[in-house]
Amino acid sequence: MRVLVTRAEPNATRTAMKLREMGHEPVVLPLSQAIRAAGTAASALQNTSGPIAVTSAEALRVLCEIAPADRSWMSRVLYAVGPATAKAATELGFHTVFTGEGNAASLAERIVADVSARNRQAAPSHLLYLAGTPRTEGFEAVIAKAGIPVEICECYRMTAVVPDLATQQLSLITQSPQAVLCYSSESVRRLLQLPLLCERQEALAQALFCCMSDTVASTLPPRFRSHARIASTTSETELLTLLSG
Repeated sequence: MRVLVTRAEPNATRTAMKLREMGHEPVVLPLSQAIRAAGTAASALQNTSGPIAVTSAEALRVLCEIAPADRSWMSRVLYAVGPATAKAATELGFHTVFTGEGNAASLAERIVADVSARNRQAAPSHLLYLAGTPRTEGFEAVIAKAGIPVEICECYRMTAVVPDLATQQLSLITQSPQAVLCYSSESVRRLLQLPLLCERQEALAQALFCCMSDTVASTLPPRFRSHARIASTTSETELLTLLSG
């Protein structure tokens, strides 16, 4: 099956490798890229001392750009959104990593539960959230409701990439994807706003849309929503199983 991958690099290449191992033909068309601010992250880490939370591995790529001599924060507790991000944190050098269930809100609930279990005696003066933009409000809403103080450091920004028309033609018409991996509502919007798809709305009419969540699926227009499948959990492993479900 030809599968369209619109993730930013290096995630797009990693997903493409998994698809090939499954016997699929990836069609890689990144529609976003990360603009990182390592200096902003370094400053926030220097001025805080409590646990760190990340809801994307992209935040860890920002940390990779900080000079090794300035990495005393590796000894701090890190809360990672899911297993893949937790693995990346461990490989980077964090000693104590706690893992959420794959989405930002569940990670926040894990943090709230840990603080409650300690009767708030060990509650951090500030939880440092290494965040990106744009992002959903789920993590911050849960943390705020629980009254846990948090410092939000926006250390990377995902910006749109619009491939030239020749690349769009090759990826969307000539190779004609039979399935589309939909990781976020933002990625769906970027795809559907491509100039070629605005002109050729029928191009993906028969494609299967594999969505990470109900929220992502709800972003699809009705003509595509009838061809959508939704992962049972917010993990790439579950998302990819939809291709053979």
